[in-house]
Amino acid sequence: MPEVKIKFSNATGFYRQLEPRLPEELRILAQIYAAKFQLFEGMTGVMKNLRIDSGFKAAILKSSMLVMALYNQVIDQFREDRPFGANELERLKSQVSNIPRRTQKYTITAKYLKLGDDKVPAGQQIMVLEVSGKRAHVMLMGPSMDNNPIEGQVSLRDLEKRTSWKKENLQFYNR
Repeated sequence: MPEVKIKFSNATGFYRQLEPRLPEELRILAQIYAAKFQLFEGMTGVMKNLRIDSGFKAAILKSSMLVMALYNQVIDQFREDRPFGANELERLKSQVSNIPRRTQKYTITAKYLKLGDDKVPAGQQIMVLEVSGKRAHVMLMGPSMDNNPIEGQVSLRDLEKRTSWKKENLQFYNR
């Protein structure tokens, strides 16, 4: 991995020199690739250095893969062979800026939140993986007694009532 860090560092220096002359779509694309590299670097560091249970590690890995997939969706749009107008670039910028908001963690504020067969106690962090209809797929972002991440379907009403998640955040899950 050290040689990748060196190459990325060299590429970053080269990019900084070229950045003022690049078209906006290439600057956005470069920012996405830099964010993906930082995510990957953080992910590998967490997996190596943290002494956490395997369920929590699996949750971190799954949430990181979701973020990677969201960045890849934007990259796929850049790969289409077509010119990018101002409206299209604004839409892509909006998609990129929504990724951190869509993948933020929320806190359980009620006594517990039921995820599948588990009651997750107050104060724990969760992540909303997907919203479909009036239900959300939610995953615990904390320690568990299982080797797999604790996750389950929750109604949007319960999610808003029992966590720090708000209905206004629903816009970040629209595709």
